[in-house]
Amino acid sequence: MSRRGRGPFAMKIVLPTLIAAAGVWLGFVALRAREPSYVSPAVRVPVRIESEVRPGRVLRGFDVEGMCCESCTRKLYGALLDVEGVSEAAVDLEAETVWAVAPRALPVERLLEALHFEEYSAVARE
Repeated sequence: MSRRGRGPFAMKIVLPTLIAAAGVWLGFVALRAREPSYVSPAVRVPVRIESEVRPGRVLRGFDVEGMCCESCTRKLYGALLDVEGVSEAAVDLEAETVWAVAPRALPVERLLEALHFEEYSAVARE
């Protein structure tokens, strides 16, 4: 069999199979990533909580190290909103603080866990 006979096979079978396998692998990597959800640059990240905190909920504050830009504020904002029960969040880049309105029963540790990723580290405010 000549070398020419293999060309169509490679183009019709092997190449699509490799592309599909690469897509599956990239999808798996994306799903396993430990980064918070992406928040679109079009989303305005509030600097402070403006609304009144309802009964049964509490305003929690954290000092965060590692913030340097607006992209950081979007990442931290998204990380807080991804925590089940958090209804509102705010990030103040200049003050290096974040705020979350959450159920009183939600452990502070769960919010701290959400704020520790990449170069960020957080401590609860008293």
